[in-house]
Amino acid sequence: MQYEKRILHALLDSYESSSLSRGENKVSVHIVYPITRKTMPTYFDESSLAYEDIHAAVKHLEELGYVQAVWKGKKENHILQKVILCEDKAGEVYRYIGRMPKREQQKLQLQALEQLKEECQTPVASAFICWLMERLQQGKTVKEYLDFAAGIAVNALGYHYPGYDDALKAQIDKLMHISNLYYNEPIIQAGANLVKASGMSKAFF
Repeated sequence: MQYEKRILHALLDSYESSSLSRGENKVSVHIVYPITRKTMPTYFDESSLAYEDIHAAVKHLEELGYVQAVWKGKKENHILQKVILCEDKAGEVYRYIGRMPKREQQKLQLQALEQLKEECQTPVASAFICWLMERLQQGKTVKEYLDFAAGIAVNALGYHYPGYDDALKAQIDKLMHISNLYYNEPIIQAGANLVKASGMSKAFF
């Protein structure tokens, strides 16, 4: 089952990244898992008999009707070149390895975000949730985030941004670099702006 799952998961990964899973394919394409030293190094290990287990796994998947094996020189049981997914059996493949289709995962994620949107009414949280929902609806990844961490040697706001440079130049003639342990006008104004934008009651520095 180890090799069966490995091959099927890889095929489904490719399937979900293709237009086939969305029913948008306009040309005849196939989902293929190539057997190479990179994808299946144990298959080429001459000190191991793993290739026999891999052959057995692929044959079993063929019997189930999930895949089609392609052998080098069309010599069965000789050298396995690639495994092709039978797209019409994709639904059964998901159930066979206990994997939830990506589209179903996205539906659950959208439902959770809808509920979260009702609970989080602050402008910043609402905007972020809407951004996540839009990405999911477009089938795009949400593995992104906004990093506003900053330190003495780290500028979180970029360089030469309009208005930012002017603010720095104006501040040089006042207080250039002090600890946030002390009150000063810019930090008070920044805190007020953050509270107003986030809808929260306090801001800490």
